[in-house]
Amino acid sequence: MEGLQCIPVVVNDIARARYVLLNMSIDLWICDLNLDDLDFRRLHSESMTRNAAARILLTGTPISQHLANTLIKENRGDQFIAKPWNVLAFKRAVNTLLQTPRSPDDPAAAPPAAPPPRRIITPSGMQLRIKPSMTANLSSTPPAEEGRYQLDELIGEGGMGRVYRAYDRLLDMEVAVKLLNHEFSRDQEAINQLKEETRISLQLLHRHIVRFYNLEKRQNQFLIIMEYVPGVSLHKYMAQMPQGLVPLDLVLQIVGVMADALGYAHRKGVLHKDITPSNVLISEDGVLKLIDFGIADLMNRQRVIPDYVIGTPVYMSPEQLRGDELDARTDVYSLGVLTHQMMSGRLPNAPDPTVETLAFMPHPPLVGFPPRVGKVLEWALAFETAGRCPTVRDFNINFREACRQDYGAAIAPPEARADEPDGV
Repeated sequence: MEGLQCIPVVVNDIARARYVLLNMSIDLWICDLNLDDLDFRRLHSESMTRNAAARILLTGTPISQHLANTLIKENRGDQFIAKPWNVLAFKRAVNTLLQTPRSPDDPAAAPPAAPPPRRIITPSGMQLRIKPSMTANLSSTPPAEEGRYQLDELIGEGGMGRVYRAYDRLLDMEVAVKLLNHEFSRDQEAINQLKEETRISLQLLHRHIVRFYNLEKRQNQFLIIMEYVPGVSLHKYMAQMPQGLVPLDLVLQIVGVMADALGYAHRKGVLHKDITPSNVLISEDGVLKLIDFGIADLMNRQRVIPDYVIGTPVYMSPEQLRGDELDARTDVYSLGVLTHQMMSGRLPNAPDPTVETLAFMPHPPLVGFPPRVGKVLEWALAFETAGRCPTVRDFNINFREACRQDYGAAIAPPEARADEPDGV
């Protein structure tokens, strides 16, 4: 790269390329169209949120020429150079593109319109806002952290470790840093699974899913770097409500947004597997975001579940607790449990359930719900997957219609979505 008028950042896989394009301002993007698993149009659309004005030099084997010409016609590229490169021609192309920045009125510089995040609206018609008292700091001093991340405030603690609000000195931005317990560094299988779950999470780009930025290792401790969302968990929000009951209008909005985010992940082949009130965040301006996709398996590797269950297992499907093969219906079950809790202030399980009870015995009959709503909840909470609601979208549609009929509420149908692009 000697002789080029730029500072190069070289990446060799899609996840790292996406991280750079979403978090760094770049002037020139050189993309090999022969890169494995590359969906260039999707990656280009995602990059427009931060790097709409970047010049794009496409490269690849001569067989890529036709695709490159099509992309250039679509304003998704500026020039194509076939491999193997002529070094002088390559440097000349790079320097020429760097010297001719894209004008603001260039059609290629206009980012595609993305749907805005949906904000939770209170029954009075006001946007939900989080009270400062609900975001009180946890009383713990952050450990000293030199280098890239300055840990400022402990904002969460769980079975995997502690989460801090932090400052990324390199990118000059606030992030959330999860410091994983040291036990992970002694379990190679858990480390491999953590890496795989992080690679998967890096592919999820949705307005209602907290973004993963990176996985790093410092000495003998792993750090997960994530988007920082100022606000509170749904767990803390529900604790502020009388008897833990959430107003129906808010329940409908929360279920709708969660179904949107989970449906997006399911279409990507990703299950959440740990849907709990603590893993649902509500930002200060009322935007709901899901966190910790796929982390439940890692947590269960690191803990011995006692005879009486405390925490997330009460939200898990029977097949997940048994260790059976899972599909989208496991998240449907967990969303059904959460919906039941928001509407009734209690869980559908028997009091003080054991793991064996949750895994091998159906829950007691649901009580306290009008007939249609109760029927939809029973469908979501069916013990056998064959009789369970198949998708979160089906649950959302049927739940809304049941509420409309049972409560006589003026409830709008679920928002229509286009399959492509997904709501980022």
